[in-house]
Amino acid sequence: MELKDIFKKRPSGFMLITVGLVFFLNPMIALFDILPDFIGCALIMYALNKLSPIAADFENAFGYFKYMLFTSAARTAVAFASSSFDGVTLLSVSLILALI
Repeated sequence: MELKDIFKKRPSGFMLITVGLVFFLNPMIALFDILPDFIGCALIMYALNKLSPIAADFENAFGYFKYMLFTSAARTAVAFASSSFDGVTLLSVSLILALI
């Protein structure tokens, strides 16, 4: 399979990465992420999987985004559970999520 055939079959790979990055560039308001990062991770992972025949680096990046997907999904789950936290616990959770 030639490189030009790969680009004909996979024109949306780089576009999906761009759309996935939009999910990372939005503000968090009081621990609530308007566009959750794990959706952006999933889009980027899908794009990297589609682009992996082009270079091995895309496949390596796919492995790293697995960890990032888990971390951002856990962050979103804790943010939804934080509605019942008191002030000190909420501040602690905010610090921990900011460090992750």
